[in-house]
Amino acid sequence: MRHATPAQIARGSVTVISVTFVALILAPQASGAAVALIAVAALVLGVVAAVAVRTRRRAAAPARQPSSPTAPEQPGVRV
Repeated sequence: MRHATPAQIARGSVTVISVTFVALILAPQASGAAVALIAVAALVLGVVAAVAVRTRRRAAAPARQPSSPTAPEQPGVRV
């Protein structure tokens, strides 16, 4: 398995932080269980956001086609 790139780490981290802040602002009187649920949901969304960078980048990369065979050499001719 490949290591995460800096772009993946940054995107996942920003997603976790922003989702957590927004959820806690929307539910200021949340209980301990609700805060834990918000934190877990934010972490899951962060992982999904980080993996989405890798998936999209792979899909956008053009597929390599096998190299075409070269013309057969003619005997006695050197280049």
